Amino acid sequence: MRKSILAASTALTIVGLAGAAVAQTTAPVNPLIAGAPPGLYGVYGPSSAPSATNMPGTVQAYVRGRLYFDAAILADSADNLSGKSSSYSIGAAARLYWGFQGTTAQGLTYGAFIETRHNSGGATASGNTGAATFKVQRAVGFVAGSWGTFRFGGSDDPIALLMTGTFEGIGDTTWNGDLGGLVHASTLVNWPFAENSGTYANPKLVYLSPRWNGFDFGVGFTPSSNGVGYPQTATGGLGDPRTTSASVGTFIAGNGDLRRSRNLVTAAARYAGAMGPVGVVIEGGVATGSTIKNSGLTGLTTSGAAQYGYRNPLAFDAGMMLTYGGFAVGGHLVTGSINPNGSNNLMPVAKGKGSSTAFTVGASYVTGAWGFSTSFLRSLTPGAYAEDFAGLGTFGKRSETGYVAAVSYGWAPNATLSLSYEYGARRQTGFNFYNPGKSAVGNNTKAQGLILTNYFQW
Repeated sequence: MRKSILAASTALTIVGLAGAAVAQTTAPVNPLIAGAPPGLYGVYGPSSAPSATNMPGTVQAYVRGRLYFDAAILADSADNLSGKSSSYSIGAAARLYWGFQGTTAQGLTYGAFIETRHNSGGATASGNTGAATFKVQRAVGFVAGSWGTFRFGGSDDPIALLMTGTFEGIGDTTWNGDLGGLVHASTLVNWPFAENSGTYANPKLVYLSPRWNGFDFGVGFTPSSNGVGYPQTATGGLGDPRTTSASVGTFIAGNGDLRRSRNLVTAAARYAGAMGPVGVVIEGGVATGSTIKNSGLTGLTTSGAAQYGYRNPLAFDAGMMLTYGGFAVGGHLVTGSINPNGSNNLMPVAKGKGSSTAFTVGASYVTGAWGFSTSFLRSLTPGAYAEDFAGLGTFGKRSETGYVAAVSYGWAPNATLSLSYEYGARRQTGFNFYNPGKSAVGNNTKAQGLILTNYFQW
């Protein structure tokens, strides 16, 4: 199963895999079950990059990829709103990873990689292939030595890079996986943890320490939530996103600009070791930052209520994994003044709207080419705000629940077949998930599916 991911290389050692220290246990342990952190490429990346060339002054370029095909039977409460949706589906998607590595005469390792993937819906239509356009998802450079690793660009932050306990490695079947896209957006359970595009797609600086006696740590700084490149919010003569952290002109209704964070600092530390035959991985992290201020601009929300401010984001993150032989159990937790929305787990929360807490627990077993995994996800967040929609009143807190069970089999090198069952439910009193707005209907959604998938990774 995912033999390509399991091939731990020099490059992944540089950025740090949570499972690396589990190899200290007396019985061989599959490093994937130690939490499958993003590592060099991201959670769902392909095999690790080739080791840097041993000849100083030369570089090694590579192209890696991931292609999957799925066949699914689905039951989605949103289908009740349409007479043309089927209960079955087939699909395919791809990701490509481009990069190079080199070594200097002084022994420094350096390089860069870019992750591209299918852009669902396409930026521009081209007949029936409009949904097959590609987008840049990550764009990262790095320099590494005995002192650690320095990453720059659209990189995962330290909390994601050191994360453990989320059980994302078997079958791509957590609610953070590609296969979550098989259900409607209204029924998709949001993934509240660190490795999502609202954090890694923003340019940042990251330092990752070497490992000492099982301990390592990382710190990161993201000055703005502007994405990699030159986003459309930097227009009207301002041009370069370095000159502005908000869109030109007045703030839009619903305070879209005010929701954005800036000067985000993240830090995480991890211990990975062994107590006899039991492998232990423990990590903890914190994220703090500020939000864009109103600067005296006035306006109303869609409902006619006055604009409200946003609290500075502050979140605490922790995970743990215990392994014995091929078995693993563990979990992950995030809590704080944030409002995860699926694309940004550190989204600031409006003042007076409370905070968020989300957790997942799971277990897995790996033996040879076979892998088995199950996990449970639960999150309680402020969700949508009634002030953003026409009509008076309030919404309740948003609760989301997800369950996954999966089995996978590595039937050939770089080829994996998996079968998974997924169930998800969402609830927020007063909010209509199907037609976003205030309503007494559409407050609960449910989706479930049985999914057969074949992965090729190289």
